[in-house]
This record gives sequence, C-alpha cells and structure tokens, in this order.
Amino acid sequence: MQAERARELLPEDLPDSPPGPKLPATEPGVGRDGELMRRTALGDRDACPSGDLVLQRAMGLDRRGVEAASQRWRPWRAYAVSHLWAQAAYAG
Repeated sequence: MQAERARELLPEDLPDSPPGPKLPATEPGVGRDGELMRRTALGDRDACPSGDLVLQRAMGLDRRGVEAASQRWRPWRAYAVSHLWAQAAYAG
C-alpha cells in the first residue's frame, strides 16, 4: 500500500485543466499574469488570457470575442496564445 502512495506522479495523472490563480479583471490586460502563471508554473496547457490586449489586437476581438473564438483550440489554448504573442512581437 505504501508503494502505491509513493509512486511517481505522471502527466497523465493530472487533470486537463488544473485549478489555478485567477486575477480579477479590473483593468485591461490584468488577466494575462494569472493565466501566464497557470501556463508556466502549473503546466495548464489550456490557459487563455482573454483580457490580454496584445492577444485581443492580434485576433481583432474584444475579451468576450477572444474567449469565444478560443474555445475551438481547447485543450491547447496556451500554445495558440504563445504563437499569437510571438507573431505580434515579430510583426511590430
């Protein structure tokens, strides 16, 4: 029984979207930090900072539009967001 408890934690043992910190969206762009922490620190590959202004500009949408459009990328939204950030960085 102790061997069961001591077994290695594998990525497939983790939930698809681990709960993570959510920052209140009181100002434009604030949500990016919380979602970025979810992606990098917690490995949440579905984190999507829909309040991020760079992401909104890259997609030509507002917060709600980004959230709605990104649903088709689930559960890989964090990777799509990284691609859009990189594209915006090299375009400007």
